[in-house]
Amino acid sequence: MIQNDSKIWKERSKWEIIFDLLKVLDEEKNQKKTRIMQRANLDWTNFQRYFKFLTEEQFIAENTQECYEITGKGKELHDRLTFFNDMKL
Repeated sequence: MIQNDSKIWKERSKWEIIFDLLKVLDEEKNQKKTRIMQRANLDWTNFQRYFKFLTEEQFIAENTQECYEITGKGKELHDRLTFFNDMKL
């Protein structure tokens, strides 16, 4: 955990970061990289690492003019991560 100005921040796992990225694209279609990064609350270095993985594994895809969307495979992963996330609660 990271403490900053009396706020406690829990470090996210790899799967939580992947879930957040997929969630952004599931909620808002056709987003540019900067918007996805901001909504997922990631710095550029970490964003690039996870974004590369998600595109290489075809969980997300570029559709038009540098905009990205979640694929069917990505939607399936998002649904599974949502299910496991709900079980943790």
